[in-house]
Amino acid sequence: SGLMSTLFQQRDEIQRELQNALTDLAHQKFAMDQHAIVSIADPAGNITYANDKLCQISGYTRNELLGRNHRLLNSGVHSKEFFSRMWATITHGQVWNGELCNRTKDGRFFWVNATIVPMCDEFDRPTMFIAIRTDITVRKTMEAQIKGAEARLRRITNTVPGVVFQVHVGEAYYKYNFVSERLQDVLGLS
Repeated sequence: SGLMSTLFQQRDEIQRELQNALTDLAHQKFAMDQHAIVSIADPAGNITYANDKLCQISGYTRNELLGRNHRLLNSGVHSKEFFSRMWATITHGQVWNGELCNRTKDGRFFWVNATIVPMCDEFDRPTMFIAIRTDITVRKTMEAQIKGAEARLRRITNTVPGVVFQVHVGEAYYKYNFVSERLQDVLGLS
């Protein structure tokens, strides 16, 4: 009976430790879901879990996402080679990081910084893929606006009859940060 009592105590202790570990995991999952866009996919790329943030940003309900392939969100911005390289990385058990442009249910684009982590079995075959993403749409929009403004400014400065330049002057040096293409025509310098 002493041995049985010890076994029951050990079992109870193990169950308590297991319950504490499950509680900790639940708290970590909750914290992750509050910050990131999270999904889990099976080895074929079909979504088996989608958190609220993925539903919010994509415009799809959880039921519309579950069982569907991530291609549902494909924006058409990236090439087939881009996705082939990503797929090759994760199917070989390696973590993939990169920026992705996706499309919402109503057709709008949204950009994410993504990390896709393959979870592998004892034979190093992926059994699932966990994707953790952060919305970077605002940053990508601002980058596009800046590039557009730079292109417009460059077109304007290159049509001015003279040379347009910007120079940074320090105590012991000066450095040209920008020189229009007209420099070649006006002064013969590259």
